[in-house]
Amino acid sequence: MRQKPARGIFHLIKALPVLLLPFLVSCGEDSWLHRMRDKRLEKIYGRRDFRREKQDLEREIRENEREIRELYEKISKQAVAYRKLAYLFAESGAFQQCVEHARLAERYGSIDGEIRQLQGLCLGNLASQNNWDPSLVREAEKAYLSALELNAGLIEAKFELALVYFYGYVQKAKEGEMAYYREKAKSLLEDYRREIPRDPRGYQLMAQLYLSEGRKEEAKKELLLALDALRAEDPQNFEKNSAYHETRRNLELLQDESRP
Repeated sequence: MRQKPARGIFHLIKALPVLLLPFLVSCGEDSWLHRMRDKRLEKIYGRRDFRREKQDLEREIRENEREIRELYEKISKQAVAYRKLAYLFAESGAFQQCVEHARLAERYGSIDGEIRQLQGLCLGNLASQNNWDPSLVREAEKAYLSALELNAGLIEAKFELALVYFYGYVQKAKEGEMAYYREKAKSLLEDYRREIPRDPRGYQLMAQLYLSEGRKEEAKKELLLALDALRAEDPQNFEKNSAYHETRRNLELLQDESRP
């Protein structure tokens, strides 16, 4: 049976971020910053010998350095394992398991924009499978916004969030809310298309957004651009692409509606 590390070490690890910060930023034992820190801590906790506590903590860290390092390495390995599993579950379409393992990876310290984007992707797929359940839509939106806050360079996350806004909000929201989420989706798509201008998906989704507000002429222009992008994407085989034929059918339907 696996032995649990000593309880005291867990308490020490938990306290490290808080306890180490004051003296890591210190620029000297008698500096103004050091004195200001002591006054602040004294105000919060009462009069205490913080220098003695610092020395005790440093000694405890030295005495348990090996165990701390081993625990850190174990936690790091668990984070990597959960992260890899999350991506594997996403690729296999097991979206609930993907979300669960991505959150476990974060619990063990693997927190960045990419893992939040992965959660947004899987939550978005779960929402789609459940008729765009509002709670799942909100969770997906929150994950994507967090991903972009952590890493604004995640261009694909902008496209994916635009999809969530369109299917989860524009097609579900009340009339007064539709315009708000439609504009948010358009803004994300414009950013996405500036970075990846030849992705046909950007034009296809923009066409749907225009159609949702009855702007058929603008939608037709977007579908024409989507067809151009699909032809450029694979000049030799574009006619074998189902997305090309679907886009052309949608364009033909709009053109038929415009004829007298």
